[in-house]
Amino acid sequence: MSVDRLIGGLFLFACLLLWFWIIPQQVVGEEQAFYPRLTVILVAIPAALMFLRNKGRRITLAFFREGSDISKDLAVKILVLVLSYIVFLLCVEKIGFFVSSAVFCPLYMLFFAERNFWRISLTTCGLLGGIYIIVVQLLKYPLPAGLLF
Repeated sequence: MSVDRLIGGLFLFACLLLWFWIIPQQVVGEEQAFYPRLTVILVAIPAALMFLRNKGRRITLAFFREGSDISKDLAVKILVLVLSYIVFLLCVEKIGFFVSSAVFCPLYMLFFAERNFWRISLTTCGLLGGIYIIVVQLLKYPLPAGLLF
């Protein structure tokens, strides 16, 4: 099975879940459900094209076999990344979105081997500033506030 078919199938399955179960249960009214359903359609079209492709990289189950190419270092890095994301989500509830994002964004960039101080600083400030302007000011959507703000 190719990677494209696998990913396309997963997205199609997610679209079916959204269309038949999640949107009807969570969105009240046909007018309010228009945009979520339109989004599902726009995701389902490329997912169907990916699922129907014949070309693509082939995947094997060597990842799960004894003596596979995956190193313990890579497994530890994946585990650290997942655990740090869980800690980030817990920190958002306690200290707020902007403070926890200001701490974790540079940490993630360092984790992914970015070492340029100015690039890390500008990316963090630009990301948080963009989220503040778009989400908080323009959309008037309140982000989780914690102990600090």
